[in-house]
Formats: sequence, C-alpha cells, structure tokens
Amino acid sequence: MSKGQPFKFFDGSFFRLAYPDGWELEIIEQIPAIYDPHGSGALQVVASQEPQGTDFNVEQEIARYLERHQISVSDIELHSFYDRSGNECRTCEFIKDERFWMLHMTCRKDQMLLLMYNSDEIPGTELAHTISVIINSVVFKT
Repeated sequence: MSKGQPFKFFDGSFFRLAYPDGWELEIIEQIPAIYDPHGSGALQVVASQEPQGTDFNVEQEIARYLERHQISVSDIELHSFYDRSGNECRTCEFIKDERFWMLHMTCRKDQMLLLMYNSDEIPGTELAHTISVIINSVVFKT
C-alpha cells in the first residue's frame, strides 16, 4: 500500500488491520484470509484470547506453533522485536512442503495474534512490502 493508495479495514474481535483495496478477504473456518486475487498466496489472521485472563508468552507460543507443525526452531531464524505500541513480536520465514511461509506473532497480555503468509513462491520486493504494511497496520483495540 503506497501513499494515497485506497485501502479497506478488517475489524477482528480485538484488533483492526488495513489491506489494499484491490485485495479480497474471505473468512474460511472462522479465519480471515486476505489475498491479491491475481497472486499466488494468502495472509491468514488467527486471533486468540485466553478466557482466564492469563497472559500469552510470545516466545513460548511461536515455539509451540513451530513444534506442532514439525519445524525446528534451530533450523530457522527467529527475529524478536517490539511493535510501535510496545507489544512483543516474533517473526520468521521458511520453506515447508515446497511452499513459502512467513509467520508474525504478536501478544498483548491475554491476546495473541498470528499473521501467516503462505504462497507457492517467495514474494518479490513489492509484495513483501505490501505484506509488511498490512502487518504494521495492526492495532489492538482498547
């Protein structure tokens, strides 16, 4: 999404994000999938909230996700950082079953958001930038 490019919003249960106007959004098995109808991949958004109010630990949650999908943490490079709101994040990219995967996990107290992009091909510079802009548009509702 470049400056001045129109975009749409998606409001989840406790978050909001923006995506390019030309992209589509479908809810598949209660998981939003955002994609360019002319592209080869999709960005899925998984949101979870702990009913007991227990805080998520982003490091433990991403390790659990990778283990469940038989991806060794030692085989990939995890990047740790804080987003502009001070929420802890983990991100990584890998190839599995001949598909490209990018994971971005953010936790805020008892709320966890996992954005997963997967595609038949590695995104080019423009698409990677668009995915990054979508991820960076995420805002947790108060």
